Amino acid sequence: MAQFNFQMQWPRDNLFLHCFVHELVYYRYHWHPDEYELNILLCGRQDFCYGSGTEVLEQDDVLLVSPGTGHASFGQTPNTRALVIQFSAAGDYSNADINISGNTSTGSAAVLRQLNDTVTAAVVDV
Repeated sequence: MAQFNFQMQWPRDNLFLHCFVHELVYYRYHWHPDEYELNILLCGRQDFCYGSGTEVLEQDDVLLVSPGTGHASFGQTPNTRALVIQFSAAGDYSNADINISGNTSTGSAAVLRQLNDTVTAAVVDV
């Protein structure tokens, strides 16, 4: 299965956003010291462990993990896929210059178009 990636960075402000779609095939415990992680289950069923809790996620469920919180997930069914959005915990994204695949633009419209294209391609691939 192809993994779809989208990334934006504002080095001057030490801000970033990383988005990817992946199939959940193994359990890997990890954490992000300075980033939030938004997990959106696109299809299937997922065990999501974080901190001292465990949640079972179904299609379209959303879970936000705070910076520094250990977490891991595992697909309970074949072809379980999630959209993961990781973003820095500090700063204001509203006025940042956005660089998408070498094209620079100001504002959020280009970002939303690119994110929409990424998610649409991943869902069509299911």
